[in-house]
Amino acid sequence: MSREDCKSEDGRVILTSVLDLRAAAPLADELLALRGNDLVIDASKVERIGAPCFQVLLSAVKTWAVAGHTIAIFDESPAFSEAASHLGVCLSQHETNENETCL
Repeated sequence: MSREDCKSEDGRVILTSVLDLRAAAPLADELLALRGNDLVIDASKVERIGAPCFQVLLSAVKTWAVAGHTIAIFDESPAFSEAASHLGVCLSQHETNENETCL
């Protein structure tokens, strides 16, 4: 995943279609660049996502919550939702603010 794959603008990130192991570090970098602001993540284009990228997202949710900011994940693709279910990942209805992350 390159910086162009994960598009961000004005506190909004559009996730790329393939979020595998190779995409985890660039995703983390992209999110960290937006740290300190509320963030909206569009997951509508995700066709495949693995545990490492979910770990990045969960870490971001926790980091934002501790800082008093929110992350909202919306328009989850079926693949995103299915992978989250298989991994037992819950991002607290995908809107967080006060350590609402659950696993």
